[in-house]
Amino acid sequence: MTVYHFSNYKFEKFDLSKFGENCFTRKDRTILDTPRIYFYKDPSKRELFIGSKYCYVCEVDESKVYKEKELFKRYEVLHDAIEAILNEGYEGIEYGNVVVLFRVENVKILEVR
Repeated sequence: MTVYHFSNYKFEKFDLSKFGENCFTRKDRTILDTPRIYFYKDPSKRELFIGSKYCYVCEVDESKVYKEKELFKRYEVLHDAIEAILNEGYEGIEYGNVVVLFRVENVKILEVR
């Protein structure tokens, strides 16, 4: 599956240890401390972040991305839902136009625009 990530920083690989350091994810970290990186399936339908200099075009294994359907109905606590999908071998979750990855070792950066 081709996905897109937007950033003000240029890098060679994704690093989850940086989660919460920039203004876009700082608030996200206060809500849920689990490190993650956000991608979009359709870049034209992304949230508009002022100043995003780079668009990373990436390839992720679609079979490792959980398609959110009933997950949040089964778990009342977001952390429990994420832990459950990771325990099932998934690396992230897809909902709508967004793909959130909690493991990024297998993400292939195809192009930086």
